[in-house]
Amino acid sequence: MRPSAPGRTREGGPDLCSIERQLGDVLVEGELARTPRAAVYRIRAGTMADRALALKVALQPGTLEDLAQFRHEVRLLSEVRHPNVVEVYDFGVLPGDFPFLTMELLPSTDLAGVLGRGNWPLLYDLAMQAAAGLAHIHRHGVVHLDIKPGNLGLVPGERDGWLLKILDFGLAQSVRGPLDRRIRGTLAYAAPEILLQDAYDERADLYSLGMTLFLLATGELPSAGDDLTAIRFHLEGDVPDPLGRRPDMPPALAAILRRLLQRDPQSRYPSAARLLAELGRAAGRQVDTTALALGEGTLLASRMVGRQAALGRLRQALVAAADGRGSTILVEGAEGSGKSRLLREFRLLAAVDGASAS
Repeated sequence: MRPSAPGRTREGGPDLCSIERQLGDVLVEGELARTPRAAVYRIRAGTMADRALALKVALQPGTLEDLAQFRHEVRLLSEVRHPNVVEVYDFGVLPGDFPFLTMELLPSTDLAGVLGRGNWPLLYDLAMQAAAGLAHIHRHGVVHLDIKPGNLGLVPGERDGWLLKILDFGLAQSVRGPLDRRIRGTLAYAAPEILLQDAYDERADLYSLGMTLFLLATGELPSAGDDLTAIRFHLEGDVPDPLGRRPDMPPALAAILRRLLQRDPQSRYPSAARLLAELGRAAGRQVDTTALALGEGTLLASRMVGRQAALGRLRQALVAAADGRGSTILVEGAEGSGKSRLLREFRLLAAVDGASAS
């Protein structure tokens, strides 16, 4: 039942009457999905009324920075299309600073259910399509920041195959995370550099894709649990051995997964295009790399070498403070030696342990 008056719903965000009134020629047929971040509706709109579309509306207002980034990324998606990226038709901001976009409506398909168990040729095919879509958006300056199974849609393709499409652009980045206001995306799949507020590039998406493929290949998510468990895994957990969970997995695929899940972005593939080429070699398939930018990535800060001793001392001091034995620790070193990065990591780990670190 629709709200009787315009405004916000009890769950947040604009109500349906408000949406239809603001967008004019849009008929909302029903709600398809809702998360704490956004609601997705089935609609028919204007000149495209002969086909159903999806309308996605953020349930929380975006900041000016978020809205500007949202407009930029969605404009790129609407202008430069790719078969492995969802088609975006229109976008804007409703009163109250709620971003929205209209896009193609995909059938509800269970990615893991379609893949089944041990269908390695299909897994290679879907992984290559995901890499191709990421290579496309990265080439146009967009980093997704929320790659996960729920953001990979499937459309029945030709000859009983499947066409994979990357979903959920813009709106995922408009909501801040719980432990740090600049953490974005889904914590279970987030790259370590995102959690630590380090500089990041498209290799953050490759880490998230690695987590996704690991789950699809083995049925296990290494970061499963609550948010604090996920953060602890990304920062401190051992990179899992895929073959230990699925001995029948092709060794080449296991090697690709291990490289994708490296904490240091410089140890991952330098680009989605490089990943696509490697997946093609592992699958024994030809990949046309002439249109791909096989770049070597941006030089980012490496994982801190030798920081474990200093971080260990800080954590010991945290334990002592919890026991009522507070102290002051001076962190010093030459400019560029990593003091700020060490303290960022300590603050996040302190929050994981339930402390308040300022």
